[in-house]
Amino acid sequence: VATKTITGTLEDSSGTPITSGRIMAFKEMGMGQAQDEVDGSGNYSLTIGGGTWGLRPEPNWDPSNPPDWSYCGMPKFFVFQSDTSVETKTSANTDGQTDFTIKRTNITIAGNVVYPNGAPLTSQGGVEIRSKEGCGTFAQLDSNGRFSTKVSPGTYNVMVQVWNQTYSAP
Repeated sequence: VATKTITGTLEDSSGTPITSGRIMAFKEMGMGQAQDEVDGSGNYSLTIGGGTWGLRPEPNWDPSNPPDWSYCGMPKFFVFQSDTSVETKTSANTDGQTDFTIKRTNITIAGNVVYPNGAPLTSQGGVEIRSKEGCGTFAQLDSNGRFSTKVSPGTYNVMVQVWNQTYSAP
């Protein structure tokens, strides 16, 4: 029975609400998942059962409009009694700020991927862009071999993923 509630607000480091995305929850040591879309003020509310739950924010992914934020931290865990009592917890820390450190992705990385003969790799792969900490994103190639995505400031490795078994990335 779902009698436990976790509420919170997704904000970036400047306190600006995240208005497009969702909060994902998974039950540790058991079956269970929940999610909620944030509203226009960044608020969310999840109703779940008892036990230990991990929460993680995720942006909504749209290849034609990459998200303007990312979260690269670990899930935050909340422990509830394993019974039918009503409990409510918030994901804010003691300062009243969200426990999730959201980074704005305001730098565009774009490029083309081509075969050795110069022909574009048409929708047959993608580009994984990751920092040494593992933060980053994936960009699908379009029908002309182009990709474009956004990241937060930092240093990244760019890895080409080719789904044509005849070729591999250099």
